[in-house]
Amino acid sequence: MNPLRGQNNVQGSCDMGSFPHELPGYRHVSDARVARRVRQAWQVELDPEPGLRIPNMFDAALDGRFKALYCQARTSPSPIPTPSTSRRRCGRWSA
Repeated sequence: MNPLRGQNNVQGSCDMGSFPHELPGYRHVSDARVARRVRQAWQVELDPEPGLRIPNMFDAALDGRFKALYCQARTSPSPIPTPSTSRRRCGRWSA
């Protein structure tokens, strides 16, 4: 999940760790001590590298490194400063 600013309850989604570089409680994914505790609690392996943020996703889509985007109840290009550029970047994906 990645919250797009300006939407209802975006603060709550950030609190629960929806940013690509933070775990719940705004703890950075590269913090080894935090990662160890979360790994044990969730019983999963964690990648210490942050995920992509919105602008990086669109840039990676142009490069072919970002293959898909799932948007729920949202028209992604509308709040972004250059909707035509966003649509062009997303044009490689099928709806």
